[in-house]
Amino acid sequence: MLIRFVKGAIDLTIKTDSKYVIDTDIFIDFLNGQSFAIEIFEAVKTGKIHGYFSILTEGELLSGCRNWQEQEKIDSLLSKLERLDISTMVIRKAAEYRRSYGKKFGTSMIDAIIAASAYCHEADLLTRNIKHYSPIKEIHLGLCHK
Repeated sequence: MLIRFVKGAIDLTIKTDSKYVIDTDIFIDFLNGQSFAIEIFEAVKTGKIHGYFSILTEGELLSGCRNWQEQEKIDSLLSKLERLDISTMVIRKAAEYRRSYGKKFGTSMIDAIIAASAYCHEADLLTRNIKHYSPIKEIHLGLCHK
C-alpha cells in the first residue's frame, strides 16, 4: 500500500510496512510544524512505516536546542523511532560515498554516514536534501520536494 503526501511543493509517496531512515531536515520540518512531516511521523507512530534515525541526526538535532524544553521535545520524538549506531560497515561504506561524491556533489561525511546507514540497514532514506544524496545510486530516496 502507498501513502501519498501532497502539500504545496511537497509531493511524497511512501510504501507502508517499509523501513525508512529519516534525515535531519525532515525532523526539523516536523519541529517547525510542516504538515507533511507531521504525517510522516504519524505513519511511524501508527506502525504504517518503520522509522529509523542515525545517531548523527540525534547529535545535529540536540546541538540546535536553545533550551531544556526543546531537548525534551526532541528526546520524545526520537524515542518513537529506532536509533542506528555507527558500525564499522557503515563507516567503510560512508568513506566510499564521501570519496566518490564529496567533492563533486558536496556530500559531507555526516550525509555519507546517514546514506550508508540506510544502505547497510536496507532502508530507504527520507530527505529533502536531494543534491547531496541523489548521486548515490545504491540507496533509494523517498524524496520530499520543496
